[in-house]
Amino acid sequence: MQTAADALVKLNRPFYALRVLEQARRLDPHDLRCRQLEGLALGRAGRFLEARAALEKLAQEHRDGESLGLLARTWKDEWRQLLEAHADYHTDPVAAACDTESALRSASEAYSEAFRANPADYFPAINALTLGRLWEHITGSKSKLDLSVVVGGLRWAVDCALARKKDYWALSTRAELALAENKQTAALDGFNEAAALARSNRDVFGLDATSQQLDFLGTLGFRKKIVEQAAKIIDRAEKDIGKLSGARGEEPAHVVLFSGHMMDNPSIRGPGKSKPARFSPSGVDAARVRINLELERIGASAEDLGICGGACGGDLLFAQACLDRGIRMEVYLAKKENEFLEESVTFSDPDHHWENLFREVTSNRAVKVRCMPEELGTAPQGVPDHDRCNRWILYSALARGLNKVSFLTLWDGQTGDGPGGTEGMAELVRQTTGREPFIIDPASLNG
Repeated sequence: MQTAADALVKLNRPFYALRVLEQARRLDPHDLRCRQLEGLALGRAGRFLEARAALEKLAQEHRDGESLGLLARTWKDEWRQLLEAHADYHTDPVAAACDTESALRSASEAYSEAFRANPADYFPAINALTLGRLWEHITGSKSKLDLSVVVGGLRWAVDCALARKKDYWALSTRAELALAENKQTAALDGFNEAAALARSNRDVFGLDATSQQLDFLGTLGFRKKIVEQAAKIIDRAEKDIGKLSGARGEEPAHVVLFSGHMMDNPSIRGPGKSKPARFSPSGVDAARVRINLELERIGASAEDLGICGGACGGDLLFAQACLDRGIRMEVYLAKKENEFLEESVTFSDPDHHWENLFREVTSNRAVKVRCMPEELGTAPQGVPDHDRCNRWILYSALARGLNKVSFLTLWDGQTGDGPGGTEGMAELVRQTTGREPFIIDPASLNG
């Protein structure tokens, strides 16, 4: 139940998550993670007072950084909601921010408390600092928080993180720290370094998150000169990734990204096997119909682009449906073709139906086949191939522009067999875009 609730919260389904958590709490009313998820789900549902009451009680009992960080987030989310609903937000955002400054101050103070509870975590620290400096900018007053102490602790936490691993989030946090402290050279150098790493890793998500933060700070006139130049650095990196992602030919009007279950492996799934049936042959015809209906609903046409993997089952059904509509396709393979076929296509194919469909799809002139080992090289140690491929697929779609992309998945809503499956893609879409993919549940199919 806890895993299901976690997924529902990540997929931004707070009301469903709360129902699951209610049942879980009956089994163990003191479970820490369930209580944290309950607070997060209440906040996502906009029930901020209830969320804070639950998380404040939890924080008093445990004083852990995670609970305090979630509590701080309720203040930040409520402030953003109040700010963006203010009558003057679109005409005078600074005035609107002044009218809602008490919630902003509470958010900064709450993040500072979370950082004190876990000084190794730089995420609450950068929120405490940026929101604190933003409050000072808006009100013209000095924060009661000793932000210089936050700066020292944040710099130490980020430096320690970077000593362990050169990570985009740590680099961008260090750049934002310099921005908050109005240190132009250090900030722009930092954003350039973070952008270079993101460009190398094709990290569209990281760049998009930074771009949104800079846009928001720019709306409020915070550190205007630095923010404008930093935004140009991030924007340039996003455009570079679009070029490096291999987009060729006419730019599509719309992109439909698909991820779906493979056909059940009869040796491990089905009655009497170690795992229950998930997507059996009896559901194929209905799945084909539903995928076509969803493409119709989206309004997919020959001016668009379809993107998916090449596995038997959902992927190849989607590719076939797109090609039948005259839609260009990009098919992404996590491994070299012979290895991919063995692992993801021919394992359950006595009549060679799926292999023949794979050949039919990948030989079509409207299809560009992209092989991850050939284009990206060998995966870093410890990075699962299929998880890496999911990110490559998603970032390649997003390189065309978030507003152009629709997300469709054939997924039973359950935890997957390992990293890089359909569940992983669904959660990645939610975390990356803030959107929920449209889900076709195999259990809803006839057969």
